[in-house]
Amino acid sequence: MGIISGAWWTSDHSPRTRKVGGVVLHHAAMVKQPGILVRAALRLFRALANLLGLMQPGGRQVSAHVGIEDGQVVQAVPFDRRAWSLADAYWDSWAVTAECINSSANGWTLSAATHESIAQYVAEMARRFGFYPHRNGNPKTWTVIGHREVYTIHGGSYATACPGGMDLNWITKRAQQILGGKVPAPAALPAAEKPTWAGYPIEDIQKLLGKHGFPTEVDEIYGPDTTRQVRVLQEAYGLEPDGDVGPDTWKVLNGPVKTKTPSKPKPTSSKAPAFPLPEGWYFGPKEGPIQSVSGYYGHRAELKQFMAQMERRGWDFSEHGIDGLYGDELRGNVIAFQEEKGLTVDGLIGPETWAAAWEAPVT
Repeated sequence: MGIISGAWWTSDHSPRTRKVGGVVLHHAAMVKQPGILVRAALRLFRALANLLGLMQPGGRQVSAHVGIEDGQVVQAVPFDRRAWSLADAYWDSWAVTAECINSSANGWTLSAATHESIAQYVAEMARRFGFYPHRNGNPKTWTVIGHREVYTIHGGSYATACPGGMDLNWITKRAQQILGGKVPAPAALPAAEKPTWAGYPIEDIQKLLGKHGFPTEVDEIYGPDTTRQVRVLQEAYGLEPDGDVGPDTWKVLNGPVKTKTPSKPKPTSSKAPAFPLPEGWYFGPKEGPIQSVSGYYGHRAELKQFMAQMERRGWDFSEHGIDGLYGDELRGNVIAFQEEKGLTVDGLIGPETWAAAWEAPVT
């Protein structure tokens, strides 16, 4: 596939914090305007983001790795960098992205040429990053998803209709054909082709974590909960708690279970301090709307207070420490905490989650 590299580079990107696990597809729906270059899709993407309130003063801009229009693919962000297309640092790091435009049709419609270009792009990204393009079985394991599915399946990003009527199933099957003909569903693939992290099967990592007393959902996704439990295991066995599975951690996972030392007494519940933000506001990513307070531009002390209380409950912040900034580590802990306590699982710290950090039973 021919990618026009460097034709419209943007500086709106940052380092990845996760291994690429798949493709997220966007569509800049618009009326038919023949002759528009693909870079217009990326400009329109920014305009839409402005309307959605995603580009806040002092916050990050919006970008995608490539723009695709009727057979033309223009790269805007290096593939080894994180594009800012989902207003969600975790999923932006997980994905390579494409913003699609269609100058030969109206609205959400995409031409056959554009669908083919998208499939070629998906296949190329699968080759480069070593993931299997599929939409079979558990939706949480899909590696080709539309923007709205980041929200509807994983609870990330924000509610959107994007990518509209894009035929994601056709694109995925076509990408599989490009990669070598029809292939069986992921469940029937050889073990080596199942989702891996640094070459180690994620399913095995998650099962072995449970064996060692650090349970995590066996969903073949190396997400925040798995990362957190790997760090806890690494600390317990005297390894560097980086949350990644390398040779030493893999050896520990496959080794004998360490006898646990008695745990520290758990703190008792107490009355929560008043939630420090106005009604309708919450602690969340700095890429979010104005109501999302990240600690970067204020209220850092209060966010430190929340993180310190979570640490007293046993949640781990060893990657960045109690820094009072909303990032991947805090979001992962909050999601796991919300799931544990039966709260709304969105990774955001509103009044309910804030109060639960002090008042919910410690388990």
